[in-house]
Amino acid sequence: MIQKNKEKRDVLGNILQNAPPGGAIPGLEELTTLIERYSQPLIKPEDIPSSPRRPALPDKKKKKDSGVKTKTTHYLTREVFKDLGAANNFLRGLLPTGSKLLATKSNIVNYAVKMLLEDFESKGEESELVKKLLKDNPK
Repeated sequence: MIQKNKEKRDVLGNILQNAPPGGAIPGLEELTTLIERYSQPLIKPEDIPSSPRRPALPDKKKKKDSGVKTKTTHYLTREVFKDLGAANNFLRGLLPTGSKLLATKSNIVNYAVKMLLEDFESKGEESELVKKLLKDNPK
């Protein structure tokens, strides 16, 4: 076996030390220019037309909820938890394939609480929420 006496070059070490032996590394400036040019997207994501494989990005201006979601922890009875899971499965069965992600337990709880609070705001002491709380916890 014939061994060629080639000097091993530590290219990465030379780049990091910024002192390449024998002058500049050929093509380094061109490579840097290409990386800088193409590291930025040529087209903004919102300007890319949608396709069946890549749906359109949601328009931030059309968003109905003005606030950000906040994570909370609430405890449910076993019965309510089971009913929530059953409702979730039932709703997923009703919805078309593309809309099944709307039927989440979180969304169901969110809509139910909104409905109760709207009823409470409009009816006050005559609301279903107050009636149920007073029935479950008499004075």
